[in-house]
Amino acid sequence: MNFQFCLMSDTKPVSPIFFKDLKFFHIKELEMSKTLYSCIMELTYSLYQYKDIYNKLLTTDIDFEKYRTDYANNSSKLNSNNSYIFSNMNLGLNYHYKMFLILSKCVLDKLIPLFNYRFNSHLDGFHKKGASLINYLKKNMKENEFAEKVQLSIDEWLGDLIDLRDRYVHHSELDSDFIFYNNNKSSELPLLKDFAQPTIQVGKFSMDTLKYMEDIYDKLAHFVNDVLIFSKYNIYNIPPIVSKCKCGFKFGKLENDKTKLCIEKSFSIEVDNINLKLGHLTCPICNAKYSTDLNFWERFYPILKSHLNK
Repeated sequence: MNFQFCLMSDTKPVSPIFFKDLKFFHIKELEMSKTLYSCIMELTYSLYQYKDIYNKLLTTDIDFEKYRTDYANNSSKLNSNNSYIFSNMNLGLNYHYKMFLILSKCVLDKLIPLFNYRFNSHLDGFHKKGASLINYLKKNMKENEFAEKVQLSIDEWLGDLIDLRDRYVHHSELDSDFIFYNNNKSSELPLLKDFAQPTIQVGKFSMDTLKYMEDIYDKLAHFVNDVLIFSKYNIYNIPPIVSKCKCGFKFGKLENDKTKLCIEKSFSIEVDNINLKLGHLTCPICNAKYSTDLNFWERFYPILKSHLNK
């Protein structure tokens, strides 16, 4: 059995680039990839909600009566040396923009456990702007080429994305509003389409918020796919042998000469794919499931081999 996603959410389609050419064979892989996919769905939802609210604002406009009242009450105070600013803060836009930043970092954090499952890196998140991942690639795997590819992404866009997320999460210094600067003292009040579109400061540059979100979404999709392809989720890999459950139960212990496997308590081994010799163990204490290589168990228990080959 292998698992592939139907790339649809209950609202908008998720970019197929995230999971392009990938297959998830093992139960543990499926669990982690579903967690990642759920986060990507939420990210996609925030992007489309931002776009929907943005487009509705521009097409239906807003009630400017309060602006007109304030302007009428203060127009006598304005002279040729004055200018004034109209600002429209839309709560929906700000909310989904900020959620987009938070969920982008969440996607990165949910990606790393899949990397760890392949390489046993003990990394549990995208920490230090990816520095932990790069150090592991270079020092433990000698994968300098892929490490440089990750570093390039961090330098070009990932670092700024995480900085923006941190500015909001840690300092609440983030707004994305419609602003109108009136410098010509026109007696006519503007329409929303006349306002400066929402922009954000990314590094040294001011960028259109919506265009930035769309660009980041596309780059994040390619980055996730690159890491998963590098982690060999496009081909079948033998699952790691788990000897101990997270609850403490031991599935078995090899004798010193590696010729005998001692089992203290019975547990179930179930077949997922007989051709790939893929199965899973179920802990009798907490019912946790672990993918396993059936060849490993057949080596110590010939009776299992004869049973599986029936």
